[in-house]
Amino acid sequence: MSTAGPASWVELAKRAADGLEVVLLWNRSDNRVKVAVSDERLCHHLDFEVARADALSSFYHAFAHAAARLAPGSPGAAIAARPIPKGDRR
Repeated sequence: MSTAGPASWVELAKRAADGLEVVLLWNRSDNRVKVAVSDERLCHHLDFEVARADALSSFYHAFAHAAARLAPGSPGAAIAARPIPKGDRR
């Protein structure tokens, strides 16, 4: 198990438009890749790990890749279906 902290993530690419920011990040210590999406207008943030081979596609098509992970029957669907308690919303 890695004890890598936030400083281990390196920004590989970033794009922003109309209040949305998409960042492609690489974890130097355990060679993982993730995409982070922030919506300043709604104060929402989403990040998800992707296979290294899918990194660039996930960066350019972040919402499509995120939706595929949350499709019914996918491992992320059960997590996404749970309601967020009102006090936990940011």
